[in-house]
Amino acid sequence: MLILRIYARIRARAPVAQWIERLSPEQEVASSILARRTSYHMIIINRQSAATINTPHGSEIRPLIDRTTSSIELCSLAEEVLPAGAAVSRHYHLETEEIYYILRGAGRMTVGDDVRDVSAGDAIFIPRNHTHTLENTGREPMTILLVCGPAYSYADHHANTVMSTEY
Repeated sequence: MLILRIYARIRARAPVAQWIERLSPEQEVASSILARRTSYHMIIINRQSAATINTPHGSEIRPLIDRTTSSIELCSLAEEVLPAGAAVSRHYHLETEEIYYILRGAGRMTVGDDVRDVSAGDAIFIPRNHTHTLENTGREPMTILLVCGPAYSYADHHANTVMSTEY
């Protein structure tokens, strides 16, 4: 109801101060409670200070914003540096969709049975339940941003080459 009243006053082009001053005491309390629920402390993670995870295939993953650095649940962001000649082990996720965004380098991306050459500037969508791997075919390390939704969870990382590539 409060939102409808505010919307009606905005449509009437009333100055903001005018409709704020007219809130009843009950509306002010409700508005204050809503503001407290939606407030937060900004989280900034600099790449240089991020934790580094060394993977079995030789890459370094830096979780930037994820479940280990914040209370985020619906998405996450990490950076991976994949050495020349290395490959991410084939795996899949039951719950997580991913986007790999290549900042630097070149490689070969496999999602299900689809194999493509990729390079800096490419964004690759990886649906749930699809096996995938990335091989660095270049002469320099690849730098990749990993975007996950919901936020990455180790429990949803499944190493298996026989997973169906169908939804």
